[in-house]
Amino acid sequence: MSEDNNLNHLNFSRKQKWEIVRTLLERDRIRNQAEKAFRTAYPNAPERMINTAVFHIYIDGIQAALDWLVDVELFLQNPKHTLSEGITFHLIYHLYNWLQFTAILSDTDEDLVEKINDVKAAIEDDDKDAALNILEELKNKFEGNLESPNFF
Repeated sequence: MSEDNNLNHLNFSRKQKWEIVRTLLERDRIRNQAEKAFRTAYPNAPERMINTAVFHIYIDGIQAALDWLVDVELFLQNPKHTLSEGITFHLIYHLYNWLQFTAILSDTDEDLVEKINDVKAAIEDDDKDAALNILEELKNKFEGNLESPNFF
């Protein structure tokens, strides 16, 4: 599916979007459904990554999004209500982890072969530091230790 087709829902009316969100919130056994969907979409993903993605999107992520929306509405109802940075960062935390998951899984076999070839070339050029840097980058990517973006 192309990126453009994947964004068609942005043209939905608020009522259509609300119905989809309501359906999401009313799901029973959402963890099982999410695990199945992720395994289908990412068949080569390690179990640990699937569990992490399910948590950040469907377990705590949905709650963080709801908490943020409630905080936003409470501010409109009473401008003395301070919008919580903690609630905002909680949502950003889950969104960032989703982006990290997709960044890690975006590497194709060809990308990995290219990195391996880069390590091989660095070794052949007697550039131990370059080889070690590439290997450390790969290790961090597979362990999910990518640097968080600076939001400020």
